[in-house]
Amino acid sequence: MTDRNKPGVVFWGTVVVVALPFLYVASFGPAMWLFWSEWTPAGYYDVLQLIYAPIFHIMDHGPEPISHALIRYGALFH
Repeated sequence: MTDRNKPGVVFWGTVVVVALPFLYVASFGPAMWLFWSEWTPAGYYDVLQLIYAPIFHIMDHGPEPISHALIRYGALFH
């Protein structure tokens, strides 16, 4: 019996490369909820700005349709 039916390193590497950017952008909305919540831990704002700096940059300087979509997505959790 061969291991041809078993997913290999290339398959899982591809899954990670595709899934991580999606999960990063998807986590932006819940992060905004934490940002606006009353019980946000001290220092979270600085961490949030550091982690989501690329998204904030796209919101400020990116193409208008993408910028508006990110703003609306972040506002869903407000």
